[in-house]
Amino acid sequence: GQRDCPYPEVFDTDDITINNMGYEDNYIDNVTIQLLERKPSNKSWFIQVNYAGPHPPFAILESMNETVNNRSYPPPVEWTDSHPSKYVLARKDYAAEIMNIDVSFGNI
Repeated sequence: GQRDCPYPEVFDTDDITINNMGYEDNYIDNVTIQLLERKPSNKSWFIQVNYAGPHPPFAILESMNETVNNRSYPPPVEWTDSHPSKYVLARKDYAAEIMNIDVSFGNI
């Protein structure tokens, strides 16, 4: 987890800005839809979609943040760190990624 990461600066995404189509799971969603639109109608065809999320670093879009902004998440069980808020934030970001992938499934 982030707490045990030897390179915590890698997981600090506060200064990263990502647009909607540049977001990795949205890009995968868009490419998948384009491939489905071009699939041959007279042949058997298979596609497997593997999303990149939800994995750290949790760099989410502002629109994704809005889906979880007013929700509360508990801190980890048996917490000993004096700053549990950063892990509650990670849980919110994780939930936002899950909700975004759910929407992507619906798009496909």
